[in-house]
Amino acid sequence: MRELTEAEMANIEKMGSVGFSYKELAVALSVSELELREEFEKKEGKIYLAWMKGRLQTELELRMAILRDAKDGSTPMLSKIQNILQTTDEEHEKLLY
Repeated sequence: MRELTEAEMANIEKMGSVGFSYKELAVALSVSELELREEFEKKEGKIYLAWMKGRLQTELELRMAILRDAKDGSTPMLSKIQNILQTTDEEHEKLLY
C-alpha cells in the first residue's frame, strides 16, 4: 500500500470519528478494499490505528457528555454511565483471568 500524506491520515481520523467503514475509507483513499479489510481484521497498521483513534476520540466525547448529564441528575444517563463502567470492568476481568 502506498504511503499516505499527513493530510490523508488526519482525514482518516476524522472519518473514523464519524463511523466510516473500511469500505468507505478504501474508496475515499483510492486504495484496495481487500488490503484495507485485512488491516482492519488484524487490528493493526497505520490506517486502522488512525481510524481507531478518531473513533475513540468521539467515544470519549460521548461518554463525557453522558457523565456530565449524569452528574446533572439525569437518571437515564446515570444508568447509561453505570452500564458502560460495568461492561468495561467485565471486559478487563476477562483479560486478566
